[in-house]
Amino acid sequence: MENEFDLRELKKTEIEYFKRCAKYWYNYFHMTNWCLQVECLNLEEPAFAMFQGSIPDMHGVITLNQSWPIHMISNLELDRVAFHEVCEMLIYPLTVISEQRFNVIPEGITREVHSIIRVLENTVFKHGKR
Repeated sequence: MENEFDLRELKKTEIEYFKRCAKYWYNYFHMTNWCLQVECLNLEEPAFAMFQGSIPDMHGVITLNQSWPIHMISNLELDRVAFHEVCEMLIYPLTVISEQRFNVIPEGITREVHSIIRVLENTVFKHGKR
């Protein structure tokens, strides 16, 4: 019997679907000034995926966690997580500027960035679909 803590590794088809979704949102926001790389690894921190960027290079890496809770694996969730990570990439320059120029605590910025992205997610993915 499955419980909410049971994990399984994503299938190749699910990973490819995530990559297509990330590329879709990257193109949707016309982020051609960025170089986007999407990879799939086992992340040590409890996250579905994570974004890391480099402003000077305009290079972003979205890392999809290879292990997900079984009950969370669906095309909708893969798409939502891809959207979330691309939105982080979109907002990333402001995050860096805020941290460097205004000496703001990174945790506060991260919290507010995720708050903004959640509003966007809930608008785009209304009623469990996009």
